[in-house]
Amino acid sequence: RWRGHDIIKERVQKYNIDCDLKYGHLHAAYKPSHMKELQASYDLALANGMGDQVKLLLKNDIPDYLETEIYHGALYNKKNMHLHSLNLCLGEAAAAQQLGVQIFENTLVVDIKQGQRPQVITENGVVTANTVLLAGNAYHRLQRSKMSGKIFPAAGGIVATEPLGELAEQINPKDLAVYDCRFVLDYYRMTADKRLLFGGGANYSGKPSRDIAAELRPAIERTFPALKGVGIDY
Repeated sequence: RWRGHDIIKERVQKYNIDCDLKYGHLHAAYKPSHMKELQASYDLALANGMGDQVKLLLKNDIPDYLETEIYHGALYNKKNMHLHSLNLCLGEAAAAQQLGVQIFENTLVVDIKQGQRPQVITENGVVTANTVLLAGNAYHRLQRSKMSGKIFPAAGGIVATEPLGELAEQINPKDLAVYDCRFVLDYYRMTADKRLLFGGGANYSGKPSRDIAAELRPAIERTFPALKGVGIDY
């Protein structure tokens, strides 16, 4: 049940990938009704022998984990991890190259011909493959007929505050990754240099948000009143 976690942990250790790997998630109840969902998740975890890894928190437990009053409880998971995802990707790519994998960046793919041995058509050549994986998020122009109707624009925003220093330990003393139970949720973690990395909101227009910092600041300050007026660097 922890196979994915173990694979990432082993790769980070084996290839010495500097990606700020930390442990601890908090799935927080934004409304009292969300506790029913968290209770069900907790019961399922216990039924699967995970009792030593999870803890169901009530509202009066939250101050031991976060300096906020907005949550009505949470599910604390000690096994789940959070990390610097780009640095993990770069580290895995470097490790793959050390093992003989060839990586070709900035090679425009103009078509994919399907079949028993699919072919990837680039501007300058053809790659015949056993398997082709589209791993470019939603922003590619390949397989449009097949993907039509399965993708719609739903963009969120994410910001990083100025370094918080000792305030980082004050608002998040256990250095957890946190996300709430709403469909359009807030989510956040502390970076290695003690910034609050905070994401949330939703934009379904297909156009970029004009001012992500202005959109997310109210949520940051509502979650952590101690950060009122905090600088947003990125």
